[in-house]
Amino acid sequence: MKTEVKQNARQNIFTCSAPRIVEEVMSKSADVNAPPASRPKPANLTRMANRVRLTKRPKDPKDLDFELDQQFLEDQIPNFKTLDVYASGQRHLLVYSEHQLELLSKAKTWYMDSTFHVVKKPWTQLLSIHAFI
Repeated sequence: MKTEVKQNARQNIFTCSAPRIVEEVMSKSADVNAPPASRPKPANLTRMANRVRLTKRPKDPKDLDFELDQQFLEDQIPNFKTLDVYASGQRHLLVYSEHQLELLSKAKTWYMDSTFHVVKKPWTQLLSIHAFI
């Protein structure tokens, strides 16, 4: 079971959450008749999956003066596009899909949300745009 979780974690660095990977593997591989104490704990498998995924991800940037690895992004999130914008000495990184733009173009009202606490340095703010469809 651990080997399968590790394999799935390597294949799904950004496309599937670690708890989801563990849930899928356990639903296929776990012996439901086995006593609970004999099965691995989902939390431990999730931590293991996250450690495996961490080794496959690029290192976090220390400052805003870095180059985006476009090939990595295209391989890992093929349906998303990125736009790197420099304006007034500030850097803005946009991540979007054509489908999202299409939905936003049809929406009557857009809702914007600024979040400051979930982003790591060197970033200072996450701005997301939402719409009801």
